[in-house]
Amino acid sequence: MEERKPNHKLTLIMRKSCSLSGVVDVVSFDEQEVVLETDMGAMIICGEDLSVTNLSVDSGDVSLTGKIDSIKYTDASMKRSGESLWKRLWK
Repeated sequence: MEERKPNHKLTLIMRKSCSLSGVVDVVSFDEQEVVLETDMGAMIICGEDLSVTNLSVDSGDVSLTGKIDSIKYTDASMKRSGESLWKRLWK
């Protein structure tokens, strides 16, 4: 099985819309927080009135709208550990 090369890109426009590529999984989302696993590690996007407007599982593309207050990455090496994603995010 061939290993995928990272293809992660982030475009943020005026803190109101965000487009991402290289998304492996949408872990959870609500109006205040979107938790994604990307091919470069986990990512937490916080804000207000957040909405996932586009999700393509095949291509790994995600688009969000709302007021984006913060974007936080975790260490990419954490993705490979045996712990659950939630435990790794909230250490």
